[in-house]
Amino acid sequence: MCDKLIVHQNKWEIFKYAIYSFLFGILSYVCLQLLKFIYNEIFVYIVTPLPRFQSNSLDIWSIIQNEKAPLNLKEIAFATVIAPLLAIFATYVVNKKKIHKYAQLIGLSSKYGDENL
Repeated sequence: MCDKLIVHQNKWEIFKYAIYSFLFGILSYVCLQLLKFIYNEIFVYIVTPLPRFQSNSLDIWSIIQNEKAPLNLKEIAFATVIAPLLAIFATYVVNKKKIHKYAQLIGLSSKYGDENL
């Protein structure tokens, strides 16, 4: 999705496409982890009748330690839903040059018109 929406000069090579896909996948799970933490630690204290999860950690992280760990299909489905939203947000940030504008605002960069790094 980002490849089609982001303005860039050269078509992405397969290596760059694979790296970006991997990073977006990890970032999707990080966002899901953050949402689960917010649900468990903040929202549950406001509305007490909602069920609380056993752990704040996603099951997907256990694959790092044990490659035979079972996959949680709910987590995969939620991360799949989060991924396009994350891609739309990333597209907005890149196309509107938000990173570069923020760097100028805080005095990190004085260049004008350069592409985001």
